[in-house]
Order: sequence, then structure tokens, then C-alpha cells
Amino acid sequence: MCKKKLFVTLWPLLIVSLAACVGVTPTLEKPHAVDDGTSISLQPSQTEPAVSGDLAAGSDIPAGSATNIPKEVSGTQTTTSATLPPEKPTPHDDSFQPASIIKFSPGEIVTALVWSPDGSVLAVAAGDKLYLYDAQNFGRLGNIQVGSLTHSLAFSPAGDLLAAGSRDGLVRVWMYEDLISDPKDPGVGPLWVLEAHKKGVNSVAFSVHGKYLASGGNDAVVRLWDTETGAVAGTLIGGTYAVPAIAFDPSGVLLAIVNGDVIRLRDIETQQIWGTIRAPTHLYGITYSPDGSKLVSSDINNNIYLWDPERAYRSGVEVYPEPLILRGHAGRENTYQALVWDVAFHPGGAWLASAGGDGTVRMWDIPSGTFINTISDHSAGVTSVAFNPEGSRLASGGLDGIVYVWEVDQ
Repeated sequence: MCKKKLFVTLWPLLIVSLAACVGVTPTLEKPHAVDDGTSISLQPSQTEPAVSGDLAAGSDIPAGSATNIPKEVSGTQTTTSATLPPEKPTPHDDSFQPASIIKFSPGEIVTALVWSPDGSVLAVAAGDKLYLYDAQNFGRLGNIQVGSLTHSLAFSPAGDLLAAGSRDGLVRVWMYEDLISDPKDPGVGPLWVLEAHKKGVNSVAFSVHGKYLASGGNDAVVRLWDTETGAVAGTLIGGTYAVPAIAFDPSGVLLAIVNGDVIRLRDIETQQIWGTIRAPTHLYGITYSPDGSKLVSSDINNNIYLWDPERAYRSGVEVYPEPLILRGHAGRENTYQALVWDVAFHPGGAWLASAGGDGTVRMWDIPSGTFINTISDHSAGVTSVAFNPEGSRLASGGLDGIVYVWEVDQ
């Protein structure tokens, strides 16, 4: 029975691994080498023709480069919620304009991305490598051979450490200065290689004060690591299922752990369960709003749930909190296309971006849950979304082996 339950949460990750093996990404040229002197330009251009959402196929844009070809951002309204009526369709929303495109070679599906705390660098996990890009012009700063699909990346709050959780069960932690000190050296070794989870790592996250690094794995366990020594600082049983996602609350007191259809909020220091939230379906991604007043999780069937974490079930609270449900992603049910891989808050807390297996990024107004618009340029499932710290850009990566960076008009 336990094996069957683990598989329920594991199947999206198995799909990713299979996709990498069979090459679901379009045929693209290999990215430019780091030392070839190529500078990726990010200059505005109004003369290049517009392209459709299947840019990856048949494009003559060099692989490994960025471009600023304008694209239409479609907006369709399919949102309903637990408490709000559907809104009218949003026609064309110019708040999100494409600025650049980074393309990878065949088989290099994008599984994770993260901005550095100062917004100067975008780190991308593609295939079995980790790439670093200068956020000014999206020239490549370097690349590291990880050797395994990496499902999660995280910078420490101070920006001095970069952690990667991979399918081989290891968490690798690099000193950021070492990664950028010699852009021509792709073999920079990590500060620590942590044998974290026997069946693969799904999520890594630093606490807000940088004291702990947490990792969640397919072995249904969450581990805390001391960022001063790399030693284990705690082991938490996630539950019956694999742990696909974790998130520290902005206060640094609690860690939210996804397990099946349950989110457990654990006190970091005592490791006791502070509260519990239950969803109608199995969950996959999770994030807190910047002020900690909202907790958002996505599921394996096109849904996004918005909770008030203060109302989590615990002593003195009689019932589980009711979520506001955001519906808009339209992947075929009971397939990997219905998976909502990732959710990310704008730093201002007013917007939420969601990455769908249906190939779209959808934008939502928070806390009302009102649909804003749809970005539909990816030709395959979108696995990751992240706003830069200033909130001026949104990056999205997908199974098509492409990262789009969008300008956000605030």
C-alpha cells in the first residue's frame, strides 16, 4: 500500500525523467560555450516579426541566445472560486511583455529556476546541468555539470550559497563566489554534497534568516541542514507520501510540508506540528505570500488553493480552513498535463503566477483570486516560475527546453 501511495505523488517526476530520455523538447542547436565570447543581447527591437507560441520549432534564433521578439499574451477567463463568481474575460493585458528567450539543447528540459537575492543572476537547471545568467544582458556566466535532473534550486537569503536538489538523492551546495570567480571553469566543486534522500530530492529551501536549509524527498522525509556546517539539524517525517514541495514562512518560524492532500505546518525549532491543512486533491507546489498572510498550493488536477494559514487545524481550531480555489489551467485530467508544477508570488504580494502542465503561465490577482491573463508561449508543460526581487521581471521555464523572461509593468 505504501508503494502505491508513494507512486501517486511520484508520477509527475517520472514523467519528467521519461521526457528527458525520449527527447520531448524540439530539435535545437547546442547553447553557445561559455568562453566563445558571445554576448547575449537584450536590446529593444520593433522591427523583428512576431512569432507564435511554437517558437521552439523551426525557429532560426540561435540556441543559447536571448531575443526580445514581441509576442501576444493571450487572456482567457476560465476562473471560478469557492467564494467568487467568474470574472469577465480580460482582453489583452500589456502588463507582461517578453524581454528575452534562453533556449537549450535537445533533452535539456528546464526543471527549476531561481533569481539571486539581489536580482543580478538567474540560475537555471536544464537537463543534468546548472546554468548561471547575467540578468543585465543574459550572457552566460557559467555552467556546472550536476549529472542528474535537478528539481529545485534555492539561494540563501544572503546570496552566498546556492543549493540544488536532484533526482540522484543528493543536495549540492555551492559558494556563489566560487561559481562566478572563473566563468571558463565548468568544474567548480560544491561546498557540500549532502546525501539527503534515498529516492530523490524534490524541493530545497532556505529559512528566512539563513540558519537552515531544508530538503524534501521521495522517501517521505524532510531534513533540516545547518548552513554553517552542512550537518543534519533535524529529520521530519513528512507523512505517508513523497514530499513534492516545502516552504518556509516569512517569519522563519514554520515550515510548510506538502504530503498527499495534506499540508503540515511544523515549528522549526521544536519540529512539532503547529497546524494542518487538508485539500480536496493531492497537492504538488507551495508558496507563502511575502507577508505570510496567505499560503498557496497547487495540485495535480489543474487547481490552485489559497488558504489563510492562521486558520490551520490545531488545538483551539475546530475545523480545517476552506480554501479559495483558482481554476483556469486546462490540462487533460488525470495526466501530467493537469499538473500545476509551480506557484510564485510577486514581491508586492498582489499577484500570483502559476506554471501549468497545459503549457501556460497564468496570472492571478490576490487576495481576490481574480484571473488576470494567460501567457501561452511555451510549447510544452511549464515547470517553474519566479519573479525577480524587484518584481520587474517574471521568468518561466518548461519541458520545451526554453526559459522566457517577461518584463512586468508595475
